[in-house]
Amino acid sequence: MGPGTGSVTLGIADAMGRDDRLDCYEINPRLAAFLEHRIARDPRFRSVRGRIRVHASAAEEAVPEQPLDFVICSVPLNN
Repeated sequence: MGPGTGSVTLGIADAMGRDDRLDCYEINPRLAAFLEHRIARDPRFRSVRGRIRVHASAAEEAVPEQPLDFVICSVPLNN
């Protein structure tokens, strides 16, 4: 929730296992577009690109395809 420019997302990507997936919900469409671009271009995301999805919507509107193991909200980290 609230990945912004992807600083925390990069740390999560580094820790992702082979079968892990990550869904990022960013309510600000500009930040969502920035993060999508960063994931597509930044070589540090190369190994997980196909397993990270960025949603330009509020996390409250999420309808996960499978049960979630974790929810990480970066808003408290930024305040």
